[in-house]
Amino acid sequence: MNREACPGIRRGPIRLLAWFGVIALSILSPVHAQSISGIVEHAEIYHLDVGVDGEVASVGVIPGDRVMAGTLLLALDDTVLQAAVVAAEAELAWRTARLDEAERAWERDNELYAEGSMSTVELELRRIARLQAESEARQAEATLAASRSRLNRSRITAPVAGIVLARHVHPGDRINLVSRSRPAIEFATAALVVRGQSAAEAAPAPGQAVELVIGERVLPGVVQSILPAPDGAGSVVTATSTEPLPGPGSAATIRF
Repeated sequence: MNREACPGIRRGPIRLLAWFGVIALSILSPVHAQSISGIVEHAEIYHLDVGVDGEVASVGVIPGDRVMAGTLLLALDDTVLQAAVVAAEAELAWRTARLDEAERAWERDNELYAEGSMSTVELELRRIARLQAESEARQAEATLAASRSRLNRSRITAPVAGIVLARHVHPGDRINLVSRSRPAIEFATAALVVRGQSAAEAAPAPGQAVELVIGERVLPGVVQSILPAPDGAGSVVTATSTEPLPGPGSAATIRF
């Protein structure tokens, strides 16, 4: 048979191999049937404020500052609060000394009672005096703890390493918690994620690999969490990537 007259005999195997290649690629390549429109956001945002009224003494940061966890961000004038702590410490020291003396007296009186040198009534009165001294010492401990708590709540420190988004107070401002309309400082983690709202039936599973499409870039991602949407319609999907994401506010698509 003349092969030139029947070219299909030569091309047939090649065509068959090509079809097998297309089928293999369709199996191996991921198929993204669904997508969620989202936006790049900070992983966590904190609204930070003091816990007591007072005058702002210092604000150590401005919007855009990146700080480590525990960094002092804002402090009220704590002159009165510091004095209250010192007074509470002195009160506790005195009450503790009185309790120690009451304990020693209680031990001595028990010995006298055993010897017959003290009546039951006298011993009971000594026991009541010891209980009163213990009660006063515990109350002094509580007062000191409350004083230290108020002092701590007069300061704002960074809860985690992150970035200052905004501040709404300045040195000299008077803070009244009852009339507050917004926090003193808005703070966020440095980590960025992509969040989008999806219909419940279209949500991927936590841990599922996805693609994050941002502009012309396609980044590998993974679903971090799925939470009910605030409006009750569907779910809020949060995805992360091991590669750097663009700035907050960038439009993104979670493809899965």
